[in-house]
Amino acid sequence: MDNPGLNDAEHHAALRSLDRINDLFGVNRHLWQTIQRTTRRPVQSLLDVGVGGGGFLRHVARQSLLPSRLIALDFSLRALMNGEARARTDPIDYREPMFRWTCADARRLPLSDGSVDVVTCSLFLHHFDEADIERILREFRRVARIGIVIGDLVRSRTSLAMTWLATRLLTRSRVVHVDSALSVRAALVPDELRALADQAGLRGAGIRRRFPFRMVLTWRR
Repeated sequence: MDNPGLNDAEHHAALRSLDRINDLFGVNRHLWQTIQRTTRRPVQSLLDVGVGGGGFLRHVARQSLLPSRLIALDFSLRALMNGEARARTDPIDYREPMFRWTCADARRLPLSDGSVDVVTCSLFLHHFDEADIERILREFRRVARIGIVIGDLVRSRTSLAMTWLATRLLTRSRVVHVDSALSVRAALVPDELRALADQAGLRGAGIRRRFPFRMVLTWRR
């Protein structure tokens, strides 16, 4: 997915396939429900880091009690442009200031301390080594006023086998076929993520496994 030699058509098709798979397995729905349970109050502002094609924020934007400010952040300008293009074909109003697309590095978020209610990301942390993950979690903690909710893969042989099978049944994208296996191999296990969260100052963070072969971290300030 991060290969600069990948053409735009293949990149866009891969993002669409990932969004479709996430919808099929209820990933976006569960992530939003977890955010609501974690905050215990209406969310006014939400930052989605590593937004990719914007599938999760499109799910949020369709809710009846949606945040008044949604920030889609990704280091890949191509991913953001794809997300914006898809948003323009959606009947939901994505105009400023409610919805903002931001190209930036998650290790140096261009936001002030406590400037958003909730920071979230999905299938994102496994792209980084442990030092960078700790740095990213510290940035999340810095800008989150209420809490953090993170969804990611769990590394295991079972996860690898199920991912291999699911992606070949659900998409023809060769990019997703290759990237999904690499992602599982690069993913953490719950104890590793918990240790990094502790080091980043997210004391008391909860981590639960989630079907299929995923885990969700929640932390409330």
